[in-house]
Amino acid sequence: MAQMALMPLESPSDEDLQFRGQAVSTGVDQCRFTLEVIALQAFAMTAAMNRERVEGRLSLEKVQILVREFLLAIHKRLVETSTYDLRQLGLDPDEAFEVFSNRADRYSKPGWGQGTIEDIPRFFAEFCGVPDSATLQQIGSYLVFVRGDLSGGWLRSIKIV
Repeated sequence: MAQMALMPLESPSDEDLQFRGQAVSTGVDQCRFTLEVIALQAFAMTAAMNRERVEGRLSLEKVQILVREFLLAIHKRLVETSTYDLRQLGLDPDEAFEVFSNRADRYSKPGWGQGTIEDIPRFFAEFCGVPDSATLQQIGSYLVFVRGDLSGGWLRSIKIV
């Protein structure tokens, strides 16, 4: 699961590269964009786990274990690999992980009744530094609603749920 969340950093797909190019054309630093994509994908994966719990396919205990192990695996991969462009942002693995955690808190607000899920793409554009960018909001929307939904399907396909 951590590999899936870190894919835009470790082994970007053609789609990831296309998104990165679009973001750079709006004025976003590509390293910062990558960091924000990972943060949103990590949030989307944990949200998919929680959705599986709410829909009765996972127990609370299993979700708590999966989320903890998922986040620890992300941190471990960041620590073990020194080639990541996140260091160009001046972030060590612990600092990058802290950014992910802070982003997850903000992304979770709609679930706490402080906004709607449609706010998440706007938060993504804001975190990228260009809050009014329709392009960044579209990318954020795709990441959370399409890739996030695929995360739940992926969890079911590998028999986690």
